[in-house]
Amino acid sequence: MQFSAVTAGISMALQLPYFMGLVFTLVSFGLLFVVNKKADTASGVFWVFAFTGLMGAGLGPLLNHYAQLPNGPMLIMQALGSTALIFFGLSAYALNTKKDFSFMGGFLTVGLIVVIVASIVNIFLGSSLMFMVLNAAVVLIMSGLILFDTSRIINGGETNYIRATVSLYLSVYNLFTSLTHFELASDELNLSSLWQQLADKNINLMLCVTAAEKRGLDMQNTGVFAVAGLAEFAMLASEADKWIQFK
Repeated sequence: MQFSAVTAGISMALQLPYFMGLVFTLVSFGLLFVVNKKADTASGVFWVFAFTGLMGAGLGPLLNHYAQLPNGPMLIMQALGSTALIFFGLSAYALNTKKDFSFMGGFLTVGLIVVIVASIVNIFLGSSLMFMVLNAAVVLIMSGLILFDTSRIINGGETNYIRATVSLYLSVYNLFTSLTHFELASDELNLSSLWQQLADKNINLMLCVTAAEKRGLDMQNTGVFAVAGLAEFAMLASEADKWIQFK
């Protein structure tokens, strides 16, 4: 995890573009098969470092994007703290009770399949609420997998330390990313609700088309905001008794 955090930090410092993050993630998925094949050999440790390093590097551009959003850095830190609490809390519970959680394997597998299918469907639906629900579901599934994996290690269900390490790493990685997505989507949903409340009070909400296009905003989905050209926006601002600018 520490090596993955280092590569994520390097990726953020270099401000790598989003597509590079996608490339790193896809390559790391390919390395996952190599790690599994080399798990019983001396070179297995090297491939684990290569895999976790690329996964961390792939996460960097996404974290940079989220960090630039309002409350982004704070929400990322909240997700990181929540991930640590969940992981250490569940691991400590499994270690102390030594309970066998292998019975959860089938339920967790089915849950993952359902989430993957629903995520593909939501690509076409584009529902923010469904996005939040899916990430909440992933948080629950990954929490279950932490219990499952830790239990297998304790009770001898998994004796290969490389496979055990990778399994736990993936659970923690997906737990963190899902918590981050959920926190930011929840914050965005609250902000959208606030805009709607202002619109319901007959407060005019204007969006400058020039600024919006410069920032790559979707002009087909402006919600409660009315779109105005730069000249019109300046005229309306000069006539208003009070106006607030959000950057």
